Parts: sequence; C-alpha cells; structure tokens
Amino acid sequence: DVPLIITLVGGAVERIVRRNERAGSVQPVDGPGHMHLFFCNKAPSIGVEMYLERVYKYAPCSPVCFLYSYIFLDRLVKKCPDLRLSNQNAHRLLISGVVLAAKFLDDRQYSNVHYAKVGGISTRELNMLEFEMLCQLDFSVFVQPQLLNQYLLYLFESPKGVSFRAQLEFKASQHLNSKSGHMGSIGINAP
Repeated sequence: DVPLIITLVGGAVERIVRRNERAGSVQPVDGPGHMHLFFCNKAPSIGVEMYLERVYKYAPCSPVCFLYSYIFLDRLVKKCPDLRLSNQNAHRLLISGVVLAAKFLDDRQYSNVHYAKVGGISTRELNMLEFEMLCQLDFSVFVQPQLLNQYLLYLFESPKGVSFRAQLEFKASQHLNSKSGHMGSIGINAP
C-alpha cells in the first residue's frame, strides 16, 4: 500500500502544475544558482503522483520524506518567485527533495545510483540536482514540527485530503510513533 501522504503530495503538485501550465508560465528559470538544471526538455510520460508512488515502491523511505520534499519545493518557489512547477521540472525537484529528506531523516537510505535509476535520471544528474537544491535551501533542511503540522493541515484541506483525512492521521501517527525514538513527535493529534 502507498502511504496517503504520497497521494496527497502528488495530487497537490499535479494541481499546481496544471494551474501553471494553463497560465503558460513554465519556462526555465534564470534565477539564483542553477535552477535551470531542474528543467528537462521533454516532460516524463508518468504523472507526478504515479512517479512518487514509483519512488516509494522501488526506493522506500519514510513517508514523511515526501512531505519534506513538498516543503522544500515551497521554500524554493518562495526564494525564486520565477520558478513555476511544470511537467518539465516537478519530477526532478521531487526526487531531489525526497533524496535530501531521506538522507536527513532516515537511518538507512539507498545510494544515489539507486535513486537515479528509480527516478529515471542519471546518477550524475541526480548528484547535481541534489547539490543545487541543497544550495538553494541554504543547506537548511530541518523543518519545525509546527510547520510540518501546517503543511499536513493544508494537504488535508485539498480535494483528496478531505476524503483521506482520518486514514492519513492514523497512518501518520503510527509512523511517528514507530520513529519516536529517532525523530521525536511532530505533534499530530491523532485519535
């Protein structure tokens, strides 16, 4: 089973991509650093949600890594307002964020060689993307527990989130309880 957070993050990113593409604002960015690295010429044939499910299936990491990746995307968009999520950059941004989050949060993670194969890019590309994202985030990958809660609540209010709210709260609390010795609680008040 795919954790619901992956469905919610994938759905939220897909909605942003559709909105940006309807607005016609999906050109590569010349913002700070090398943000253009995340832009690929041809959009992947797989949708964002299915892509995240694939990453989880073949390179499983803590489900909270996908939430962190979403938060990283939001931080990047705030830092570089010209960055618009599209089918040409969302997949690369997400895999980079998941890799960073897994390295930060999980005791065990896969190598970049493995993540790159699962993500459909070369290891060299993933290494560059990971480093660029880390630089753009000013090497700050920690997320305050209250902020995690805010993002979860935001995703709960999304169209998919409303129907999955109870299930997600239950699964998130189970996951956090199993990791409480490692990460501590992020303060989700699950029933």
